[in-house]
Amino acid sequence: MESSEPCTSSSSKEGLKLDGEEKLASAYSDVQAPKQSCLERERKIIAAKSRPRSSTKAKQSTLKGITGFTRKNEIPKEPFQGFTSYVFCMCCHEQVNLKKDRVVQYIQSTKHQTRKEKYMQSLQQGKSVTNFLDKLDVGEVTGASGGALQPPKGFGSRTSEEARIWRIELVSWWMKCGLSLNSLNVFAPFLEKYAQRVPDASHLRQLIPIIQAQELERVKKALQGKSISIIFDGTTRVCEAFAVVARYIDEEGNIRQMLVAMSMIDDQLIGVTTAWEIYKIIMVKLGIEDEDNIAAFMRDRASVNDVAMDQLSGDFQCSEDIKCFSHTLDHVGDKFKCETLTRFWGKWLNLFSHSRRAKKIFNQVVGVSVKSYSATRWWSKYECFEQLMRVWGDVIKIIDELKAASINEAGSAVEAYQMLTDIHTVSKLRVELAAVVDGAQPFLKACYSLEGDGPLAFEVYGEIKKCEHFIGNPHFPNLSAICAELGGTQLPRSTEYIRLYHLGEDCVRPGFEYFTATIMGKLRPQLDLFKAARYLVPCRAVELGLNATLLDELKIMKVIQRGKISIHSLVQELPQYLAVRWHFTVSKCDDLLERKSYFTS
Repeated sequence: MESSEPCTSSSSKEGLKLDGEEKLASAYSDVQAPKQSCLERERKIIAAKSRPRSSTKAKQSTLKGITGFTRKNEIPKEPFQGFTSYVFCMCCHEQVNLKKDRVVQYIQSTKHQTRKEKYMQSLQQGKSVTNFLDKLDVGEVTGASGGALQPPKGFGSRTSEEARIWRIELVSWWMKCGLSLNSLNVFAPFLEKYAQRVPDASHLRQLIPIIQAQELERVKKALQGKSISIIFDGTTRVCEAFAVVARYIDEEGNIRQMLVAMSMIDDQLIGVTTAWEIYKIIMVKLGIEDEDNIAAFMRDRASVNDVAMDQLSGDFQCSEDIKCFSHTLDHVGDKFKCETLTRFWGKWLNLFSHSRRAKKIFNQVVGVSVKSYSATRWWSKYECFEQLMRVWGDVIKIIDELKAASINEAGSAVEAYQMLTDIHTVSKLRVELAAVVDGAQPFLKACYSLEGDGPLAFEVYGEIKKCEHFIGNPHFPNLSAICAELGGTQLPRSTEYIRLYHLGEDCVRPGFEYFTATIMGKLRPQLDLFKAARYLVPCRAVELGLNATLLDELKIMKVIQRGKISIHSLVQELPQYLAVRWHFTVSKCDDLLERKSYFTS
């Protein structure tokens, strides 16, 4: 019996699809299809080339009288687990053939040796977690607030040790990934399928104070007996967020640093309360027993930090007060006076700050993306100035394209165009732009080179001296080129050339004066400290011709003023110290590493 329902064949479906496309074309005939973004693309799956490969599963052994238990007993030091027909490697998580030559070859492989080392480290960490849990059960673990921690309900000694370690490590690694514990409830079914049962996030959240206490014990152990530099800073964007970082040198001579405190405070921190907070973190939270182990405090030059250091210097008399040179170098650019450039920059910034279409037009005209400005990034404005000067020939074309696209944020495009078409304004604008780019270059490079994490104390003096020599012998190639274009290239220089060149010099002079008055004036004692620190590198000491007379420059260091290290002992070991430059051995440089930690800023 034939059905009365119409039969929808594949050809009729294709016809309906074509009808839909025809309707779309007729209804929107005058509309241009939007261009797809480069992010919206077809995902191409690259098929793997098929090739024969051996299975990771070991073949069943047919050796007579040999079982996995036999091989396991023959090599008891290897992390193997014996079975009837194979041996299972606990560190590589794979089966091993029972043939003796295969077992020997497997043990000697690089893969097995690497994973075995990691496996033994994980076992050692498991023992430390077990010891920590034993201390937790008897109330010997101190929390971040100072009181004894108690295990939460369902995490006491009655819970199996394997389950407790599993929960601790699960929460630790989950938090290291930056994931919320609430998302663990969604991921739990997958973990339970292949691992152990995952408790609810509400229970796991109670383990965070325990993990915090475990991490604090690790930090205390790492800092025990070390010479430490303390870095502190705060911000008031949301509330008073106060962070403290400890920096030290480990047993192998590597620079290490770790965040040891992050406080959220309702009240505004003043100088005395800042000093109290730092003292509490060092002496109570970290348990530093000897104040002389604090080698230095590093901070910016905010007035509240000056008051705090006046208080802390009496408690930690061997510590140096290190002010951030990068902050001060960044302020050099803030002192430049370029009124015309600042006015044009405001219009230019308005055009690209909030318009994605404007940035796309800039990219289409110039071929590169417009540099974004950040109010909190050092020298960000002057990086944008440098790009503006490079694309100056296309600036009017860019503004014309923006006006054609009806992009005119608060009239910025029109006002910027008016500035560019006025001959006197555009001449002054180009001169100021060239002078600022040339004048900021050495300070920008010094600022960025001194904000890293390496042993920068040995490089500070050289970077600052570069800036000082630039001020004494300035070189403005871009400014000279612009003045020659606007004032003529003939010699002797025309009056217009000289006037424009002096105009550019006047723009950057206030910044140069600030550098001289601040770094070469107020911060001169600290600069002398970094000058003396160069002698703590054997290669540099040889190059600088270090001798018994120059060793007197080290007396500026508080560790020598307080008698922790005597100049007399340094003079005695000077020949051996300079010989390190030619024949370096760790045993001869233990004292060097000890002193070097005082100046790792």
